[in-house]
Amino acid sequence: MVSEARGFKNSASRSLCFENTASASRFVPLELPLDDLIEEQSNKNTLSKTNRDVSLLKEFLRTKKGDKEIENLEAKKFYEVLCAFIMEVNIKDGEEYVPTTLMSFISTFDRYL
Repeated sequence: MVSEARGFKNSASRSLCFENTASASRFVPLELPLDDLIEEQSNKNTLSKTNRDVSLLKEFLRTKKGDKEIENLEAKKFYEVLCAFIMEVNIKDGEEYVPTTLMSFISTFDRYL
């Protein structure tokens, strides 16, 4: 057995070894509450793009007379709405978005939900 080959006779001695490893300086305790840390680390540009893209999707839903709240859609309905959105969305001047922008919309909605 691998644990015996490494000198571990039973689970008690194995956990003791893990406790010693965990106490090393490799793991630093959080100084802030987790929510504050996440907020501090968030990218303001990413948040702005997320808000802009979600607003655009909600506007699309309003034009289709659908539920404005994408959070309330069932998975199958959301998939249908997302496909229609990707096929129909254009830049304000009527030009089509480049494929990488369309992919970024999908990433945004994935991040949002």
